[in-house]
Amino acid sequence: MSEPATPEPLADFVNLMNAFGEGVRRAVVAYIEDMRPLIDELARIAALPEVQAELRRRKAEGPPPRRRSCHCLCGVIHPADRGICDTFAPMTTVHRWSELTGDVDVPTCGPCAAADAARRLLAPG
Repeated sequence: MSEPATPEPLADFVNLMNAFGEGVRRAVVAYIEDMRPLIDELARIAALPEVQAELRRRKAEGPPPRRRSCHCLCGVIHPADRGICDTFAPMTTVHRWSELTGDVDVPTCGPCAAADAARRLLAPG
């Protein structure tokens, strides 16, 4: 009597991957069909003349100015000049030393860096 043929592992793997691929294909097609009304509505809105005009205006205007973070600790570094921090101003780095971290470069806006430099120049000693 002969033994039953054992399935080929590679063939089983290929069959499983084909079945998986078919399942993914069906899921993606179903998702796209479900999303079709939303996609069509977004395309309709994007084609409106007022939307196109706003897009042209924004493109001509260029990107908005970037806000950046100033980390100078204004109340500690230049307490007499509170409120001068300007996140639209050019940024620089100021070298600081801390017992916790040692030497660090701190991102600082131009007005805060100027106030800190003035404080250091005018400091006694």
